[in-house]
Amino acid sequence: MSIHNALNGVTHILISVPTGHSEGEEDPVLFVLREPLLRATKDSVQWVGYLSTIGVYGETNGVEVDESAPVGSSVRRCQLRIKAERLWLDSGLPTHVFRIAGIYGPHRGTIARVRAGTATRIHIPGRKFNRIHVDDIVTILLASAARPNPGRIYNVCDDEPAPADKVTAYACELLNERVPPRLSWEEAEKTMSAMVKSFYAESKICANHRIKEELDVKLIYPTYREGFLAQVVEEDRLTKGESGSDVLFPIIGEASKQLVVLVNFGSLQAEAYLDLRQIGFQLSRLICQPVVPCSFHFSNRIDSGKLHDLEAKTFDMVLSDHLACRGQKASDIVILPLFFGKSCTLTESLPETIERVWAVAVPVPSVPLTIRVGTCLVDQEDANDDRIAQILMERIQAVVDLNTVSGDVSILVVDNDTPNQDVQKAREIV
Repeated sequence: MSIHNALNGVTHILISVPTGHSEGEEDPVLFVLREPLLRATKDSVQWVGYLSTIGVYGETNGVEVDESAPVGSSVRRCQLRIKAERLWLDSGLPTHVFRIAGIYGPHRGTIARVRAGTATRIHIPGRKFNRIHVDDIVTILLASAARPNPGRIYNVCDDEPAPADKVTAYACELLNERVPPRLSWEEAEKTMSAMVKSFYAESKICANHRIKEELDVKLIYPTYREGFLAQVVEEDRLTKGESGSDVLFPIIGEASKQLVVLVNFGSLQAEAYLDLRQIGFQLSRLICQPVVPCSFHFSNRIDSGKLHDLEAKTFDMVLSDHLACRGQKASDIVILPLFFGKSCTLTESLPETIERVWAVAVPVPSVPLTIRVGTCLVDQEDANDDRIAQILMERIQAVVDLNTVSGDVSILVVDNDTPNQDVQKAREIV
């Protein structure tokens, strides 16, 4: 079939071909097919999408840039991309340029490297990068194709640029894998390929207001946290032969309206918070929704360096962040207390904290906030609740076989003391 016959009557064209390698051949498609492409589509084409990269902006020096920012990069690959963009915009076709951030999704990106055991944690002060899930790329392209605006350029990126070392640590903890040691640039570059070095060469922080305001796009995964969780759950389901993102879309979409918080009393010990965070990650994978771990006290005082540079937060900090981010939209908070029984922290400190944070929230809340509090670990209304006892029994059996051991075995169940009678009752049930 000829090019003319293949493209005759085509209304939408998506160009995802990489750049060429030499002057005059920056875009292989236009270099080879420019004239036949123009002839075949001149009477029918309504939209042409060209996939580019946010790398065309070069070093942004920590400043967030939008599509009006000048382009210029020290990386050869990005220099060719700049020229290719211009060729398409000047081609006479209804071209739309999409400058895409670091792509991740099923079987690619940081999660894939962690699973493969090849992830490194490289720390470069001041270096931050945007990312984007493949599903969000598709959403943006479809939105643009539905409302063509030839000549328009769009940044295709998430809401939260973040350092690569922090993102890698998050992925490792989400997968319950060992977090690799943090390396300096000088240590890491010794074993890097030229291609990998080019990705770290420039820090790129981009704004995504245009896709939201002009295309009415609502990102499915506004940050890497939601996106990584969706990727892990989808990969797990695909491995089991189940359907993937078709199931995840409605769940994650609704999750954006809801905050799920896993909260304990708190500790100054990093190990205690790391354990809490791991429970949160495991729960996240079970319910297909991010669960935010936090404490009522102390955790924000733990050195983040002991937490793989992922800072710990207290409940009031998490609540303040949520009220600030939700804007003037109603939302729902589910609080899961990691407590044996109804301590004073839950019955008194929790409502007091909510009232205090609400009173000083900026912007001033004008829409409802629904708060639901889950039950404690022990159902005090059920004297036969043995769920915690079963967990403790598993721990006992891991160290001693009660069926074969000779002699008496004393088992001590130890916890912090409390004068709270509700908590004492819960312990007695256990």
